[in-house]
Amino acid sequence: MRNKNEIKKAIKDPNFNWLGRKPFIEGFIKHLQNQTRSVHICINGVWGSGKTTTIMGIIDHLDKIDEGTKPLVLYLDAWKYEHYQDPLFALLKVMQKELPEIFKIIMSDIQKNGIEPQVGLNLPFLNIAMSKNRDDTYNRLLNESEYIDALNETMITAVKKFKEERSNELIIFIDELDRAKPDFALRTIEMFHHLQDELPTHIVYSVDMNQLSSIIKHYYGYKYNVEIFTHKVFDEIVSLKKLTKNEIESYIDEKLKSFSIGYSIQSIRNLIIKYMRLDQLESLRTLNRICKSIAQKLQTGYFKQTNRGSMMHRHYLGSDRNLWGYVELLVILEVFSLTDSMKVYEFLRGENIIELLNFILEKEQGNSNKELEYLIEKSYNSDKKNENNLSYSDLNNEEKIIGIKRLFTPTTEDFESESVFSNGELF
Repeated sequence: MRNKNEIKKAIKDPNFNWLGRKPFIEGFIKHLQNQTRSVHICINGVWGSGKTTTIMGIIDHLDKIDEGTKPLVLYLDAWKYEHYQDPLFALLKVMQKELPEIFKIIMSDIQKNGIEPQVGLNLPFLNIAMSKNRDDTYNRLLNESEYIDALNETMITAVKKFKEERSNELIIFIDELDRAKPDFALRTIEMFHHLQDELPTHIVYSVDMNQLSSIIKHYYGYKYNVEIFTHKVFDEIVSLKKLTKNEIESYIDEKLKSFSIGYSIQSIRNLIIKYMRLDQLESLRTLNRICKSIAQKLQTGYFKQTNRGSMMHRHYLGSDRNLWGYVELLVILEVFSLTDSMKVYEFLRGENIIELLNFILEKEQGNSNKELEYLIEKSYNSDKKNENNLSYSDLNNEEKIIGIKRLFTPTTEDFESESVFSNGELF
């Protein structure tokens, strides 16, 4: 799912795969409901692990609570509003859209008290009609800091007044904080921390703590104690449950099936798991990306069949024993492209192949690379100048590099063809 609208639509499906997160969502809501004071909770998860989907799931569950006890909810996308001069303006903007009743109280109090900023603050969304008479003693021209303080006080008063009338809890969800500009991200956290004693609301942050730690160190200095900061601003840090191996396998299978690629899903999934790092496998966004890219290349003929005596394309994919060697090589290139697409460009040009070989050799330890090994062996032996047909185990590293290079270079002969079809499916 590429955007929040897709997430909101998808989670309405009763068959939506929550990957074990549904009990977390239900337990989290009960935990919030049991709080007797305002709490600031951080939901921690690696990039792409489904934090936004989890947040949307919590909000969706809260929306199903009976009207009389349903809490008020605000969702603030920190990344979306990072260009605002102050996080408070972003909060007011979201209030204007999602809680217009509270925003009207704020606007009324601002106008009643004649609060107006000096030049330099662009806040067209407030749309306040002020007195044009500068001698009006009720008209208060404030500098930026004073104006923000006045808005804070007005906002707190409005929230308290509204909560007293409705007897509802207020929960503010702050998402994409680790994607926003470091200055805006930290000022957002600090603003809500300083408002904690006065603003009667729960704050739920969605954060990759590793990324936030980097932001804090970059902003305050690399000797700064990150734990002191996070323990001060977050009452609790709750980490999303890491996906099990079975859940990861199930997720990849489901994703690949959605593309109807016509190849053995299990075989491609095993290759993806074999070559991706653990932190990459824990990111659903990364899994989505690599599954989609591999499926598109297999569907559109990224590897083309060859005719004897000429090559139609730089790469080859046919129904012979070499097939899964090529597919395995494709997966390897896609894994490299996750972190450095220029490396793939270099490999395709026959450059830095030693790095590609080292990656393959590293994965060979304790794993079988029979199809890829056979492909490299056949590629090396395809040169008619080689008098002996060497097996892969007989090749030294220099000869393996030659074999890999030839896979990216046009050849004049097909390798031997051996069918690998079984019941119409490639395996």
